[in-house]
Amino acid sequence: MTPEYNPETAYLANMNVASTKNLAASQPSILIADSLPGLRLYASTIVRKVSTSLGQIYEAADGQSAIDLALKYSPELIIMDVAMPGVNGIKAATQIWSVNPSAKILFWTQYHREVYIRDLGRIVPDQAIHGYVLKNHADDTLIHAITSVWLQDNPYIDPQVRAASKPNRAGGGLTDREFETLQDLALGLSERAISSRRHISIRGVQCRAAALYSKLRTKRDVFANEASGTELFNPRGRMLFEAVKRGLIEPDSLMAWEGELEAWVNKEFGLD
Repeated sequence: MTPEYNPETAYLANMNVASTKNLAASQPSILIADSLPGLRLYASTIVRKVSTSLGQIYEAADGQSAIDLALKYSPELIIMDVAMPGVNGIKAATQIWSVNPSAKILFWTQYHREVYIRDLGRIVPDQAIHGYVLKNHADDTLIHAITSVWLQDNPYIDPQVRAASKPNRAGGGLTDREFETLQDLALGLSERAISSRRHISIRGVQCRAAALYSKLRTKRDVFANEASGTELFNPRGRMLFEAVKRGLIEPDSLMAWEGELEAWVNKEFGLD
């Protein structure tokens, strides 16, 4: 038997549905991008501890999905792993910030190598509140990082990450110009090509390269050369080996540098 239609009851029901939808729309949303389901679940649990009034939590298992969800829903915070299949976290953040430069992104990763910190420093918009926290910490550290970036509008950089980027590490820290030259050498550019690309003299390139050799040369290599009475190692090859070993050169970053180089070559020499 069909119940009798009651206009007042129907009106109240519609109002309740609308109220529920409005409440959901007013609640903040979060995007968690990580290739491991268990870590996405863990991060979701931590986020719920930070805010009990949280709305939708979106999940992405790779960088491209993170980009798509971020641009579609504009979440209040994005928790992003750096190393993900396909598009990595740095590239995903670059695309997200190109559309929404004020997006809040907290990089949550196991990596604290200098190359990632330098790459991140190159892409963060001035108005973006961001953070970088390592996965090896207890819950309290992740809670603090999320609170700082999301609720307090304060950047958060993990103490271990700050230590990794200080210039007093063994071998000395590289300046931005030296790191730029390291990229060019890793890509196989000649001194003349680096001079043209960076708009400095060949002598300037040689000075930067010499500084790199000095900072990345190990004592063992020096002793081996002295003991043998000859140059056992090719300076550039050995420098690049040491840079890879120290995490200054990573495959993902190297491919990104190659893309930038290809764009420069095409523009400079009309190869488009």
